[in-house]
Amino acid sequence: MMQYPVQEFSNLSFRYRVALFTKVILFFIFVSTFGCGQTEKNLSIASKGNVKEKFIVGFSNGFSGNSWRAEMLASLQQEAVKHPEAELIVLDGEGSINKQVMDIEALIARKVDAILLIPNSEVAIVPVLKKAIVMGIKVVHFNLPLEDPECYHVYVGPDEKERGKIWAQWLVGKLNGQGSIVMFGGIPGNPGTAAAVEGALEVFKATQIKVLAYRDSYWQEERGKQIMGELISKFPTIDGIWSDGGQVTAGAIRALLESGRPLIPVTGDDYNGMFKLYLEYHPRNPRFDLAAIATPTWQSKIAFQKTLDLLKGKPVEKWVKIEPRLITGKDAILFAKPTLSDSVFVDTDLPDTVLREIP
Repeated sequence: MMQYPVQEFSNLSFRYRVALFTKVILFFIFVSTFGCGQTEKNLSIASKGNVKEKFIVGFSNGFSGNSWRAEMLASLQQEAVKHPEAELIVLDGEGSINKQVMDIEALIARKVDAILLIPNSEVAIVPVLKKAIVMGIKVVHFNLPLEDPECYHVYVGPDEKERGKIWAQWLVGKLNGQGSIVMFGGIPGNPGTAAAVEGALEVFKATQIKVLAYRDSYWQEERGKQIMGELISKFPTIDGIWSDGGQVTAGAIRALLESGRPLIPVTGDDYNGMFKLYLEYHPRNPRFDLAAIATPTWQSKIAFQKTLDLLKGKPVEKWVKIEPRLITGKDAILFAKPTLSDSVFVDTDLPDTVLREIP
């Protein structure tokens, strides 16, 4: 498994491991026989025979409803323009599983060479992806996992269950293993949240932590604020917040502030607004702390590069793992971007001039 640690945020760089092409012919025979382009459990290789000079890569974006997706797409497009040999087509699934399936069908009909995607479901889109593979199309997904390894060639992204556990373990430590918490996820049914929640609940099960409620919040700050306001009205005591999205966490913090409730330990990702709130309010609220695990927007860049490697007949590992890195409140000042908008995600390869244009 190839791994990408979260590196120095201001100067991200990547090193690629390229395996030697021993026994390429035997590998290709295996690929042809089994149909999914996999030569062994952890390795995908495209045939070097008849490699094209021009490629069409279709990107099925599950939805584009927040600034993380905007940054991710900008990073992808920034990389794509460096490769005149590849044409990039972008389709927006609008948060709908059915729409994403139709988008992938459209890309198959367009006879693209590869499909790049962030899935809206880890199960529902498997059949259409297998159809693409049968048609000879390379499939690379990133950021969110898929259930069936036979429906894709390469995954670029984190272990979401591991991330969920890390957030939960930190929260258990802050609460001394007891107390009442609420949990927030993203788009209903998305595989990343599902895996992270599974990991978190495994951790909480062994403690005296009580989960009062779980709510999907579409990774949107306003929705997080609204839902947290409802939970505050319902539950007189909330000791902590487990969330897989910093936007939602920022909204929940604002709801606590408006209600006059004390600020509490929270989790999230590398959303600038969450860091800024911590730096502003922690000095007056010492119990207020945060644990962030970055969700790098540059995953799209790596996924595009790996897609082109496949199309050019180079070996690519089945899972290109983005390693988690825990950032707690004491390090928030190192990662916050006070002069940029709350909506920015700070683990990015985009310059500030571009980030200022992100809605």
